[in-house]
Amino acid sequence: MLIGESKVRRRKMMAEGVFTIGFGFPVVSEGTARVRLQFSDALGYEELDHALAVIQKAFLGEIIISP
Repeated sequence: MLIGESKVRRRKMMAEGVFTIGFGFPVVSEGTARVRLQFSDALGYEELDHALAVIQKAFLGEIIISP
């Protein structure tokens, strides 16, 4: 996911129990901050539903999911 202001969104997700890793300048080009999310097959449906709801809330429709 490429987003701006990744720190704000990352903090929102972390506050609700979704662990994220942020990448910003100089790791990536300035203005192209990224948030990395990985899912484990050990998670249950309720945990996945919670994580997806938190991600959706943090990005408010800005998410583009690609395979």
